[in-house]
Amino acid sequence: MMFPSEIKQGMLYIKRKDGTTAAERFFGSRPRGLFEWLLGQVNLPGRPVPKRSQPQQKAYLVQAVA
Repeated sequence: MMFPSEIKQGMLYIKRKDGTTAAERFFGSRPRGLFEWLLGQVNLPGRPVPKRSQPQQKAYLVQAVA
């Protein structure tokens, strides 16, 4: 018994001697690349904001606590 994922892999990746897959023969054209399609669907986050520098402690507050 074949699982649905195995059937899909067979349709997309197993090629005949003429170089075509079952999906190509069924749909009449090559399927789009999965990775390229996925990149088009996902909103990638922008660059992270640079870290801010640590604020300097105020000397008069440090003396008051000590």
